Amino acid sequence: MHLAVTFLLDGRVRSVFRTKDDRYKLNNAKYPYRYNALLQENYTKYGEERVWDVAITGQVGGKAWKANTEILPSMYPYKGFGGTLYPELNPKYGGDINKVPNQFVTEVDWLRVFKRANTLLWIGSRPEYRKNQKISLDLAKEKFAKINVGDQLVMDLEVCDPTKQASLDIFNKSGHSITTLKPEFTKNDAQVTFVVTEELSKKLRNEGCVLKGENVRLYTVCHSSKKNAIWTGFKELQWGETIIPAELFAHLVEGQKLEFVVRDADPGAKIFLRQNKRNVTDSKRPKFSFSVQYGNIINLDNEKDEKAYTIDLEPKVIEELKQNGLVVTGLGILLT
Repeated sequence: MHLAVTFLLDGRVRSVFRTKDDRYKLNNAKYPYRYNALLQENYTKYGEERVWDVAITGQVGGKAWKANTEILPSMYPYKGFGGTLYPELNPKYGGDINKVPNQFVTEVDWLRVFKRANTLLWIGSRPEYRKNQKISLDLAKEKFAKINVGDQLVMDLEVCDPTKQASLDIFNKSGHSITTLKPEFTKNDAQVTFVVTEELSKKLRNEGCVLKGENVRLYTVCHSSKKNAIWTGFKELQWGETIIPAELFAHLVEGQKLEFVVRDADPGAKIFLRQNKRNVTDSKRPKFSFSVQYGNIINLDNEKDEKAYTIDLEPKVIEELKQNGLVVTGLGILLT
């Protein structure tokens, strides 16, 4: 039995920890991994649902990960290093440790510990250090045995260098992209969500895939069922589009509602709902046929925490969703 923990800050994955890691391996037949002892029966007799004790500690500064490297102020803040350098190396302190603040306050608004609801296909840190480089990750077909059309592959990540282009896509073993519904990707996205089409489902089941990316650090790959939500992720909306295909609305019936969960909404932020098709005479996608004026617009409160908004679906709107699908766009929010 092993433990995998994902650490999030402001809703974003920042690091992962696994007890099954060769760095923690011991010459001990009973506990071959250093931190596996915490999973022994007398510690976990109440099962996974019982919240464990959590200690929050802090650290200021670190050292170069590359051995025998002389640390110079000119290297500040991260050039050639995998961690945080000592504060006195900040040029504004001129290398004088006596000028560095020595009192710090950590404010924790809240701490939440929860069990992962989706299915974890892979967890780690690739690349190990935050560098602008290409990554490649092979996933065997056995991992996709239970995937269905309309499910999602959700990947926790961060952009290494926000000033440069970042990309992530799904390829076959021959190096060809196998996705037709490609999500838009911005520098502030904490997750990338691929909706599984019928064609993608067949290819994943039959041959697996290779994830390839550039200028990203990948933390997890998860399988999220459409039974839980027709879309899940952590997407910054700055007039980009999140597309949900019509197939996911096939069983929609009158009386059901659409719910949108957002966070970090700016003043005046809005969500705009459009049909997933193009007008012949207009560059904008067509609106839904709500009976009320501006029914396709959801006005959001200026809040940092997560908040859910629901809309009632009229018969004509349900018909349009089934025929064309949904495009969600907006400005100044994170769609979760």
